[in-house]
Amino acid sequence: MRVINSPLPRTARKTLSRNYTVIPPAPIPAPEPLSAGFTIAVPKVEITVCLDEDPVDSDVIVLLEDPLQGVFVNGRIVGDTVPGRLGDKERTFIGEIAIVLNAPQPSRHRLKFNPGGIAVDSSRPLRWGITSAYSFGSHTLEISGMKVVVSLANGARFEIESKRLDSNTDRQRPDAFTFNVLDNSGLTSAVDGIIGRFQRASLILDQPNSQLFSTSSSGCGLSLSRSRAVSVTLTWRNNGLSGSSEVCDALGGDMLSNNLNGLQYTNFRRTSLYSTI
Repeated sequence: MRVINSPLPRTARKTLSRNYTVIPPAPIPAPEPLSAGFTIAVPKVEITVCLDEDPVDSDVIVLLEDPLQGVFVNGRIVGDTVPGRLGDKERTFIGEIAIVLNAPQPSRHRLKFNPGGIAVDSSRPLRWGITSAYSFGSHTLEISGMKVVVSLANGARFEIESKRLDSNTDRQRPDAFTFNVLDNSGLTSAVDGIIGRFQRASLILDQPNSQLFSTSSSGCGLSLSRSRAVSVTLTWRNNGLSGSSEVCDALGGDMLSNNLNGLQYTNFRRTSLYSTI
């Protein structure tokens, strides 16, 4: 089994392919008709994507976008300087995340996550560190400490986490944010973005087995059952999150470059945090 026709680099396709297995159907007791269906099962998939170019301070990058569903997630890059044994070092990290739900009225919403709190539309920002649930339109978000889970009406679920970084040269401990997809069932094949594009892939059987085919009138069935989402850890060498450089070094020849699917890093930039084009 291997992944084909996906918007992923070759190394990512190989990583995903190792997680795909074919499971024969369980015997069906008579007198029920015999089924020739097989299931392609995928366990939870976790991959690390190391960009070979550090994002620049104030850049806005597309983390996920699904124009057919009207879902857009952008992250703003923040930079600062940290002291080191060999001198000061520049680092960048995601300092702010916005989710734009651009569906037709009255379901249009804007969410913003930054060190000041969690803002939903024009409401007063919710605080980090609490345990609370909040509904907006037909969607919900749940705050649990420094994590927020956003559940959309279409079934998609996202997690935003705030992480405190080491002190910088101004003796401040800034907050960095990560974005992850918990459930991609509500997203379409048009989903894209640096993290979003890992949520779709096409499959092919390398060596079709005659047992997969049936001469009965019911024919052959092939159903797809996969993990709800591909968990993507996005990092780069000068990322503020601890161990980023070591992670990129450990990936070695399997390191995924910023040249995703032949698109330069600039293809994932936007003009503002709420941009949808």
